[in-house]
Amino acid sequence: MILYLDSSALVKLFIGEAGREIVLERLDLASSAATSVIAYTECRAAIARRLRAGDLGLDHSRALVAQMDGTWPMIRNRQVSDDLAHLAGHLAEEHALRGYDAVHLATALVFAEEFDDLEFLSFDTRLNIAARSASLPIYDEADPAANQRGGR
Repeated sequence: MILYLDSSALVKLFIGEAGREIVLERLDLASSAATSVIAYTECRAAIARRLRAGDLGLDHSRALVAQMDGTWPMIRNRQVSDDLAHLAGHLAEEHALRGYDAVHLATALVFAEEFDDLEFLSFDTRLNIAARSASLPIYDEADPAANQRGGR
């Protein structure tokens, strides 16, 4: 299985928050991980936000960024091309998604054309609804048995 991680899932690899165990479990079952290149920026922004809020110290924040930089090359990522941006625009309109959420959905759909065993993992309810509507197999907390079968 190829596991597509949106930013809400990917950040859990670096910042210990609810859902981290799910991400680690799904990654353990996956042959590789994939995301949009925008996830890097979104994860760095999440770390910086935690630093500004006082939830992380400067040294811890720098260590998380270093961990992320070390992990990033192992994650398949897709650049935002004109075609992908246009698809994301259509998906944003169709599913009432925020811009970067639409980019994640469009990117996952492009990866799904390349890999028939892609599973979509997000902790954003609206994005999951849109992904399911677009016929992407998604991780479903409500049906763990389906996930062990590969989400199909």
